[in-house]
Amino acid sequence: MRRLSLWAQWVGVLAHGALLLLLVLRGSVLAYCAAAILLIPLPGLLRGRRYTYQWASMLLAIYCALWLAEMWSNLPGRAAALLLASLSAVEFVSLVLFVRLQDRERHGQTAG
Repeated sequence: MRRLSLWAQWVGVLAHGALLLLLVLRGSVLAYCAAAILLIPLPGLLRGRRYTYQWASMLLAIYCALWLAEMWSNLPGRAAALLLASLSAVEFVSLVLFVRLQDRERHGQTAG
C-alpha cells in the first residue's frame, strides 16, 4: 500500500509547478516577483522536508488571499486570479495534508 503522504506531496509539488508556470506566463513584473518568492520553498518541497511544508503553507495562504482580493477588484483579470487562487488553495490543502499524514505514518496510526 502506498503512503498517502506521498500522494499529498506530489499534488502539492504539481500545484506549485503549475502556479509558477502560470505566474511566468502572466508576464507582469508583479507576477515575476511572486514567482521568484515561490521558488524559495521549491527544493524543500521536492525533498519532502516537513519544515518547508509547514512554512510554505502559510505562504500559500497569503497568496490565496491576495489572489482572491485581486479577483474581487480586477474585473478583466478575474478568471486568471480565480485560477491562481484555486491552485494556491489546492496546494495549501495538500501541504497541510502531507504534514498531518506523514505524522500519522511516523507514529503508526491509520488515516481514518
